[in-house]
Amino acid sequence: MAEPDGVLELGDGAGGWARCGLWWSPPRPSVVPLGRIGRLQASGPAGAAQLLERACADLRRHGCASVLAPLDGDTWHPYRVLEPNQDPGLAFAGEPDPDPRWTDWLAAAGFAVQARYVSSLCTDLQRRRPTRSSPILTTPSPFHLVPVAHVAIDALLEPIHALIGHGFRRQPLFVPISLDDFRRHWEPWRTRLDPDLSFLAFEGADLVGLLLAHQDGSAAGRAVVRTLVVQPGRRWAGLGRRLLERCHGRAAALGFTAVVHALMHDPGASVALSRPYARPFRRYVLMGRRLGG
Repeated sequence: MAEPDGVLELGDGAGGWARCGLWWSPPRPSVVPLGRIGRLQASGPAGAAQLLERACADLRRHGCASVLAPLDGDTWHPYRVLEPNQDPGLAFAGEPDPDPRWTDWLAAAGFAVQARYVSSLCTDLQRRRPTRSSPILTTPSPFHLVPVAHVAIDALLEPIHALIGHGFRRQPLFVPISLDDFRRHWEPWRTRLDPDLSFLAFEGADLVGLLLAHQDGSAAGRAVVRTLVVQPGRRWAGLGRRLLERCHGRAAALGFTAVVHALMHDPGASVALSRPYARPFRRYVLMGRRLGG
């Protein structure tokens, strides 16, 4: 659902402008469509205010009872906005694009924070989490971890698609997509993937976990973990930790000095997994409001 259902473009006659995309088609079957506003751009607060007023009115006319922003249709595409007053020198490749001023502009239009996200930074790549309570200590591990560099990953897109759909199905706003749509989504992402920092976890021939990472083009010596998912359930306890520590160890061996754990829902399982290794250093929000009748 990359393309919007509608586009708004406004000019104020004095050189100011604003534009956005609107989505009102339900991302999944639902009784009441959820409006989404994305691709937000504006030259200043006046244009942003006018744009948001028009956008909410249009979404209301299309039957939406509430709206989220910034959200480019669904969470497979860009969403969230960086909170204001954060050091631009800490930015990393792959962060949300909207101007941080949108947090204030959305709040002025009646939007409130609906979800929070965090990125954390690990600078001790040799740190290992104690595992006294892990069942992995008492029985041989049934999992084997393989660097993506050692596999033909494009041939594994079907099990990767299934794993992501199963592992993320309870994440806020997650929308399943078809295998064909996943292939299209994967194609531009694979060019950024670092196969030496990314790992697949197998139990026998079955894919049960993955970690996908890339180098940070914004800062030398830094890598970014973008996706970490394992099969849900106690059977897979400890596998996320093993994937993360394997990535950290490989990054250190390759000369990296830090790894970003990127764009995690807070609170959530990813934040809990990251906490023993990394400290939060970037924060984001997704905002929303009810649309009156």
